Amino acid sequence: MRNVHAVGPKTEDQVESDSGILDLKKEVRRAELSSRLERLKASMAGGKTDLLFLELDRLGKEVADLKKSNGELRATIAAFEDKFLDSD
Repeated sequence: MRNVHAVGPKTEDQVESDSGILDLKKEVRRAELSSRLERLKASMAGGKTDLLFLELDRLGKEVADLKKSNGELRATIAAFEDKFLDSD
């Protein structure tokens, strides 16, 4: 595995640190989604649907942002692949 900010390969500690950060971000995201789901369930149990529509709108925006980010990431990867193939 290469370190994109330095010339040499990553050390085992750097790889573990990166992995730990990603795991922590996943846990935070999971907790946020769980909290949103609980609020939504409580609202719907009370007979209210306004929170449902707000949450659906929010999720729609998040999906759109993720699709845009995914497209940008794919374009970046393709550019790096082209550079790599051209350098051979």
